[in-house]
Amino acid sequence: MRVVHALTPLQTAVLCVLAESGTNYRPFEAATLEKYREALKAAGESAEAAAKIDVPSTQAALQALQDKSLIWRASRGVYALEDASLQAVLLGARR
Repeated sequence: MRVVHALTPLQTAVLCVLAESGTNYRPFEAATLEKYREALKAAGESAEAAAKIDVPSTQAALQALQDKSLIWRASRGVYALEDASLQAVLLGARR
């Protein structure tokens, strides 16, 4: 959990949306980008920071999450949590 707590706000938003979406996760769709923005705002980030979310920033966040071994990429655009128990922890923290 120390690694999760050290994530940037965008990385945290991406990770939480992935955990919430499960197998329906589509990282670059407009609706998903909006979910990232909502997660950032809910976490207290500014509207300006939320407005900067785009495909390149999402790709960078996903790469950073892979580098930290929190997620893995099965194929292009298909991501999953590295540890299934992380999903329960993340979803429990959002309630």
